[in-house]
Amino acid sequence: MNKYTLLIGALFLNFTTLFAQEFKAQIIDSLTQAPIPYAAIQVDETSGAISNEEGFFAINFEDKEIINLSISCLGYESKVISVEDIKNNNFVIILQEAINTLEEVYINETKPNVDSIIAKVNLHLKDNYSSGYSSHEIFYRATNFTDFKKLDFEVDKASSFRKKDHVSANNSLDSLSNVVRNSKAKQFSDYLGNIVVNDSNKAKLNVVKATELLDRQNGFSVEGLQEKAQNIMLKYLDQDKYYKLKSGLFKLEDSLNLKELIEEDENRKDEHNTSFLRRGANNLLSQAKFYDNSFLSKILNPKLYKHTLEDLTYYNGDFIYVISYLPRKAKSKFSGKLYITEDTYAVIRTDYQYSKGKRGSKLNLRLLLGVKFNQNVRLGTVIYTKDLETEKYTPQYIKEEDGAYFFVSRPLKFIEQGGDKSKVKFSFKVEGNTRNKEELLCISTKSITLEAYNAFTEKKKTPYQVLQRYDPNIWKSQNTLEPLEEMKRFSSSN
Repeated sequence: MNKYTLLIGALFLNFTTLFAQEFKAQIIDSLTQAPIPYAAIQVDETSGAISNEEGFFAINFEDKEIINLSISCLGYESKVISVEDIKNNNFVIILQEAINTLEEVYINETKPNVDSIIAKVNLHLKDNYSSGYSSHEIFYRATNFTDFKKLDFEVDKASSFRKKDHVSANNSLDSLSNVVRNSKAKQFSDYLGNIVVNDSNKAKLNVVKATELLDRQNGFSVEGLQEKAQNIMLKYLDQDKYYKLKSGLFKLEDSLNLKELIEEDENRKDEHNTSFLRRGANNLLSQAKFYDNSFLSKILNPKLYKHTLEDLTYYNGDFIYVISYLPRKAKSKFSGKLYITEDTYAVIRTDYQYSKGKRGSKLNLRLLLGVKFNQNVRLGTVIYTKDLETEKYTPQYIKEEDGAYFFVSRPLKFIEQGGDKSKVKFSFKVEGNTRNKEELLCISTKSITLEAYNAFTEKKKTPYQVLQRYDPNIWKSQNTLEPLEEMKRFSSSN
């Protein structure tokens, strides 16, 4: 990057900061110049941000007169820096690594016993984390990728097709296959809202604004592909007639008609079932809790996992134990690290992933039903922040990624209703990998009463705005997660 590019970038960022009241910068390591993810940026006691995986963050100043930002990150020395200094350094913030080892800190003392640390963590869970009714202002982002390795469509039999229509239908299906194989299907879903959770982890959600960044023409899923293939077939059938759709012994549709499908598509509303959005956010929040038999309580169980004290680091001037864990039993699936405060024995961060040789749910009915599924990726991070008023730790940022291999082979049959019951058979075979990432930023958290929870209402449907390309102004003046470059570069072919 030359000095002129840096100058233009600095002028642009100054311009946007002045007029949009939004401040963007990147945090990097002083030695490696690598971006630092998940650094906490504090503006005041009630507002702040967290850096994304590329080290970038954005702060909405609103009407506040911001002079300094406080930056803190595990393993680095905390830093208070003025907005003016950040501007003068081309909107880059440099952090120094906090270098200390267990040997240096405990040079004249016995090193802490890891089993004792884990026991104290379990003992202090009720002191460190709230378990009652709570309300969270949240920003949620889901990123979905699908990579189709194999895709085959073919019309096998068509008693009602003319020969040229048979050939034309197969050509159209081949074109669809080529487009899909050459695509890297992506979809980005964002929403800002409020979620309330009761003491049994049931929740209600109110969405303030939601967006979908997708390419409707090339936004593929297994269900979407089947629908596109069905619509191609219907074009070569009598558009005034109705058809049943079957796959083997199973009836998939009772009454398909192309004209009605086109009309339904034209009248389709851009809205989600709120329950679908709620489940995503509430599942992530549940991942961050320590109730009996929860995900994290299992990781803290020495009967299920072997813990090792790896190192000692700093966070906001406090010593933090770095403890790794591995499965101790066959039913234990994860490995990763726990970051635990030395003084309060609170877990302030957890990293996890499938341990070597471990996998998630799987289904192999390839021969019987033409379906195979294998969840081969699951990893995540949970980061907590301390509420200065209650002295409790609450989730600040939660990320989880899931990946799976899938195979679907379906023989599909269109059967005309009434008349001569003419049939069209075609085969549908798809194989590939899918990867889904969910992120949840808790902007603010507070305890609420049972009455407040009961008074909270959830709408059945949530409208969303469809975007064909990333718009930097869509979340202007709101605290959200700064998008990654892949999202900023996204553009629809519509």
